[in-house]
Amino acid sequence: MYEGRMLSYKPPQSLIEERKEETIELIAEHKQVRKHLGKLPGLKTIYPFGETLHLIFELGAGGEEITKEFLEKQGIQIRSLKRITPSFEDAFLALIEEQVAARTQEEFS
Repeated sequence: MYEGRMLSYKPPQSLIEERKEETIELIAEHKQVRKHLGKLPGLKTIYPFGETLHLIFELGAGGEEITKEFLEKQGIQIRSLKRITPSFEDAFLALIEEQVAARTQEEFS
C-alpha cells in the first residue's frame, strides 16, 4: 500500500526476485557521500538504510567496481562496499518510484 493504493498483490519474495538491477551496499566515512554519488555514472537511485546506502544500478553495470573507483578518486574512504540481494524495502521503494513515474508520465501526456 502507498497513498491508499495497492502497489502489488504479489508476495514479498516475488517482488524481490523480480528486481532486475544490481544493489550495492555502501558504508563510507564521508558525511557528504550522497552529494558525490549524484555524479556517479550509471547510478539509477540511492536508498538510505541507517548508516548504509543502497545504490541501484542496471543489471550487469558493474556497480561495485564503478563505485569503488569513483569514490577513491574523490578521496572518500570506503568502510564497506558489496553487492547484496535487494531487501523487501528496496523492492517496495522501487515500486513506489515506478508508480510515481507512471503517474507523472500520464499527467504530461
